[in-house]
Amino acid sequence: MNIKRAALYIRVSTEDQAMHGLSLASEKTALLEYAKEHDMKVVVIFEAEGISARKTYQKCPACCRLLDAISAGNIDVILFIKLDRWFRNIAEYYKVQELLDRHKVDWIATEERYDTTTANGRLSLNIRLSIAQDEADRTSERIKFVFKDKVNRGEVIGYLFPLGYRKGGKPLVIDPEKAEIVRDLFTYYENICSVRGVMYYADERYGLSYPPCGLWLLLSNRTYLGEFRGNPHFCEPIISVEQFTRVQKLLESREIRRSPSGRIYLFSGMMRCPVCGKMMVCQYSNVGKCVYYKCPDAYNRKGYTNRKLIRETYLQKLTTQLEEAGKVIDIRPNYAELKQHITAFLSIYDEMNPEEKKHFYNRVIDHISLDTDLKPAVVFR
Repeated sequence: MNIKRAALYIRVSTEDQAMHGLSLASEKTALLEYAKEHDMKVVVIFEAEGISARKTYQKCPACCRLLDAISAGNIDVILFIKLDRWFRNIAEYYKVQELLDRHKVDWIATEERYDTTTANGRLSLNIRLSIAQDEADRTSERIKFVFKDKVNRGEVIGYLFPLGYRKGGKPLVIDPEKAEIVRDLFTYYENICSVRGVMYYADERYGLSYPPCGLWLLLSNRTYLGEFRGNPHFCEPIISVEQFTRVQKLLESREIRRSPSGRIYLFSGMMRCPVCGKMMVCQYSNVGKCVYYKCPDAYNRKGYTNRKLIRETYLQKLTTQLEEAGKVIDIRPNYAELKQHITAFLSIYDEMNPEEKKHFYNRVIDHISLDTDLKPAVVFR
């Protein structure tokens, strides 16, 4: 029997989470059970949390990686629970469907039934897509209306507040002690005109650990003027209009440009800094076209000792040492299964896409321990 290679596509938008309590975990469990019942081999799982199916597929990194895997010929069928998890945009659906047709890839909505081989079936599909698109638009409008009404009434949305404020009933109220810190940071920035300098100052004087982009966001946050989403009287201001305007003019010449990369970092979440114990973070170098891992405080704290970088390519060389894994795990009850995974992995590693490599590492590696010289040692599950 020809076993189909299945890709699971799991998507839960912010609206779905808020209104229906849906989660990626529940969708994943349902799809894995379906694949098992129908003798399909799950080769990769794509998760798109908090992203609406109404948006264009180019704005969804998980969808873009899925299409790359399809183009590479690694997938036979895509599984999702309902059509509205796949798309709620008719035009976008047909753009992607052209690619699927070229590579002879099918899709299955496990909790719904569709037949695209007949005119009637295609009409039914178009109607369902139109309904899903309309529903998404209406839901978005309702949520925006509710949020706008809350903002107009001075009510707080969410649970994270800018430094200097605390929640006092429905509106934000000033926290006097922390508000003084905010005023001091604004004044200090005016004096030295350096976000990084403010970063060091905030750490040394107040014990606040901010990355440069976090300080930039703090210094440009209009909530400190008492404004929020078009409501000029949302809360009491901490910073005067004059000072805020001066700071923004200084920031404009030093703007930090940010954009989502959609890159996959193979060893993210597996390593902790041997000095402070924090999880190592990833950094992509445009100069060397390579990925590094480093301590998050490496360049955020003055006088910090661990500023060494470790290349991802160096970590990937560990795959050549996986054959020796038996020496580490031969007393584990799942040794035979791991050894089987490792043997299969070594034979196809170079042909795997980044998503598949990441999936494999997460299955067999518990974490990577580092000594003070950042020399890695793999700890298997």
